[in-house]
Amino acid sequence: YMLVERQGRLCIIDFHAAHERIIFDSLRKRQGGFEIQRLAFPKIMELSLDDHALVMENIKNFAEIGFDIEDFSDNSIRINAVPAVARGEDAERIFEDFLESARSGSGELHVADEMAATVACHAAKRAGERLTAEDMERLAGELFNGERELRCPHGRPFVYRLSREEIERMFKRQ
Repeated sequence: YMLVERQGRLCIIDFHAAHERIIFDSLRKRQGGFEIQRLAFPKIMELSLDDHALVMENIKNFAEIGFDIEDFSDNSIRINAVPAVARGEDAERIFEDFLESARSGSGELHVADEMAATVACHAAKRAGERLTAEDMERLAGELFNGERELRCPHGRPFVYRLSREEIERMFKRQ
């Protein structure tokens, strides 16, 4: 978590969810203009017939955020490239997480947004990873510039604000 003072309030920020929002917004804003990371060894994934159909129906949505996917057989796909933001992440695991979300049918996000949310989650900094002071300042600046919703792509808030009065009450100073 990050602690930031802003407008006389203490803000407690879940930095993973906040970073996830920033990546998600970037993925959705820059449709098609992404740097991609070609895989040295393309990944072949065997899928159920329903999952294969879902992926093939949405192949253009995947391409918009930087995936290069092709039909490989009756029920498998080949992943040739991923968005550069997800470099180093397991492409198969990203797809498995996406398919699980799509099957659970929360209905909150469109398929393209669900894929962008899955990529953002995998690419975002995680608890336990070190953030430099510069990383934290950049993250806080992007969060509070007024252009972002202060919720993760699935709708969970990631900023909790405490006023001075609330803090003083906690310490029985009022």
